[in-house]
Amino acid sequence: MEKAKKRSAAGRALLFSATLIWGSSFFVTKGSLDDFPVFFVLTFRFLIGGALLLAVFHQDAWRLTWHGFLWAMLLGAVTVAAYVLQTYGIDISGSASKSAFLTGTYCVFVPFMGYVFFREKPGAHHVLAAIMCLIGVGLISIDGGLSFNAGDLLSLAGGIFFALQIIVGKKVIQSGAMMGGLAVALLATGVVCGICSVLFESEAYHAMSFTWKNVIPLLYLAVICTCAAQSFQIVGQKLTSANETAVILSLESVFGALFGVAFGGDAVTARMIVGFVLVFAAVLICETKMGRVFERKKKTKGEKEDD
Repeated sequence: MEKAKKRSAAGRALLFSATLIWGSSFFVTKGSLDDFPVFFVLTFRFLIGGALLLAVFHQDAWRLTWHGFLWAMLLGAVTVAAYVLQTYGIDISGSASKSAFLTGTYCVFVPFMGYVFFREKPGAHHVLAAIMCLIGVGLISIDGGLSFNAGDLLSLAGGIFFALQIIVGKKVIQSGAMMGGLAVALLATGVVCGICSVLFESEAYHAMSFTWKNVIPLLYLAVICTCAAQSFQIVGQKLTSANETAVILSLESVFGALFGVAFGGDAVTARMIVGFVLVFAAVLICETKMGRVFERKKKTKGEKEDD
């Protein structure tokens, strides 16, 4: 029992570390996009991050079964979509804090995707959380003219793919060689982004210049935000329960907003704050099952009436 508690505590610490790191990645990514195109940033980030992970866990990668390898490749494909949408969302909207919160809505999508893939029916608290999330997203994303910012919509779409990433990640964990599978997934992500960069961004290459000022943020994204944080997440997810994992990971959006305001120059409005609170409350209700308190009270009341 004591050993299980220590493992759970270690898992929570790893997940908390991952969310803190990812929260800082939003404004770092925003700064890197001032110097480099989107796919180039993602290629640099995932190729180096995946290569470092493979160098450490190459034996684990060789242990992957064909089934596990396919799940790892699917994880890579989902990761490509999630990060491309998120990064373009930051680039277009220009707001790291808004992107962080909109991406964080993936925690609300997970229960509904669980029903689609695993036939796990969402409860009333999931519906309540989805409605609150929708209202919060509207307050964050709709400007004074009642029109959506395209970057906000991309960040929200990225949240859907991050939800898929969690579901597919469970299969990689079950493969028996999760670190090797993660390395393969990150490298696959980098390769796909590299191909897209050559196809769509090659004209921008001649305008790029490399200095320590713009390379260090890229290295931070690759080594810390990708290699380290992705490793923290997958190990932490294995050591903790699903509810604990979701709650801790939802803090990424809070850290992202705080870093964006403190260091990224993002402006804060009263409407955005209300939207942030609603989105975060929706995540907590959905993943901690706070909404079931009402359901239990209703059930208890019904039982008393029967008596």
